[in-house]
Amino acid sequence: MKKTFMVVLFCVFGLILSSNAFAADKATPQEVMAKVKEAVKLIAEKGEAAYPLIRDPKGAFVWKDCYLFAQNLDGTMVIHINPKLEGKNMLGTKDANGKLFSNEMINGVKATPEGFWMEYMWAKPGEKEASKKASFCMLVPKTEIFVGAGVWDIGLDDIKKAGL
Repeated sequence: MKKTFMVVLFCVFGLILSSNAFAADKATPQEVMAKVKEAVKLIAEKGEAAYPLIRDPKGAFVWKDCYLFAQNLDGTMVIHINPKLEGKNMLGTKDANGKLFSNEMINGVKATPEGFWMEYMWAKPGEKEASKKASFCMLVPKTEIFVGAGVWDIGLDDIKKAGL
């Protein structure tokens, strides 16, 4: 009995440690906001010369389970981890629930250029099924471009609870 208890206790402890390790591989809303602001500043300073730095899969703007994207206010994707999306006009693109999320992002940055959060369903890189995603989007000053990034499996309620 004592041996069984010790084995169960060891397994529970192992699960706790592994869940913390997985949590460390997930981007936080605070990291997302910081990276978006950093990329906005970089684009404001360097223009299109910043794009390769932002899209580099081994660079500073692709981290943990997160990546940045940038879009023109006309709906054209200019930076994305999936190169097939670059150059594509995203207006009218619906998420898994039918939300016109790109249109909502554009309207959001026009109304709140200093940044705002929104929630939608989008497939994680390498997956086909959509997951909940909360993204922070911010307009690059004096341009027609906004930058965004998101956290997976978190909604706006979680963002509000975090005070963001």
